[in-house]
Amino acid sequence: NINLEFVCGMKIFFYSQFGKYLPGKIWMIMGKVYLADKYGISKKKVLLSSFIEILASILSGLLLFLISLHFEENFKISPKLLGITLFSIPILLILLNPKVSGYFVNMGLKLFNQEALKIDFTFTQIIAIFFYYLFAWLIIGIGFYMLIGSFVDISYTKIPILAGSLSLAGTIGIISFFVPGGIGVREGILAFLLSNILSAPMAVLSALACRAWLIAGEVVLLAVAYKLRPPIKYINKTINQ
Repeated sequence: NINLEFVCGMKIFFYSQFGKYLPGKIWMIMGKVYLADKYGISKKKVLLSSFIEILASILSGLLLFLISLHFEENFKISPKLLGITLFSIPILLILLNPKVSGYFVNMGLKLFNQEALKIDFTFTQIIAIFFYYLFAWLIIGIGFYMLIGSFVDISYTKIPILAGSLSLAGTIGIISFFVPGGIGVREGILAFLLSNILSAPMAVLSALACRAWLIAGEVVLLAVAYKLRPPIKYINKTINQ
C-alpha cells in the first residue's frame, strides 16, 4: 500500500500529461515513472496503475458514446465503426479484471527480466476508477457543449451526443499510439461525428476549438500544480511493495 500526498499526485499527473504530445505516447507513462520514483513509489506499481488507468479511460469513453446514441435518433454512424466499438467493450471489460490485466503486465515485465508484480487492485477498485473516468468524460462533454454554445446556437438536448462524440474521438486518439497527442486523428473523428448535428464548417471549427480549449486547460492545471507546495513529508516511510 502506498500513501501519497494529494498535491504530489497532482504534480506527477499534470507534469507527465505533456509527454503524450511526443511520438509513441510512452513518454507520458515514463514521465509518471520518473516523477513517482522521486517520492519512493515503485516503477512497477506506476506502470500497473497507468495500464489500468488507460483501460478505464478507453472503456468508459466507448460506453458513454454508445449510451449517447440513444439520445439522438437522427445520428448517422458507419456500421463498421459501431461494430468496432461494440466489439471492443467486452474485450476491455475482460482486461479490466485484475487477474487478466496482472497477467499481461507481468508478462511484459518478464520480457525485460523483471520480477513479477503482485496485483493489489481489486475488481471493485478498478470499476470505481472506471466510473470516475465515465463521470470525467461527461463533465468534459458538458464543458464542450458550453464551448460550442459560445459561437453556435445549439440545444442543451445535444449534450449527450456531444459528450459521447468527444469521448469516442478522445478514445480513438488514445489508442493511436504513434500519433502525438492524437493530433489530427481526434479532430478528424470529432468533426466527422459532429457533422451529423452541425454543418460541416462548424463541425471542423468545433473540433479545432476543442483541441485549443483542452490544451489551454492542461496548461492552466500544470500552472496550478506548479504553484502548489507539497508538505515537507512527501510520502509516508512505510511502503509495502
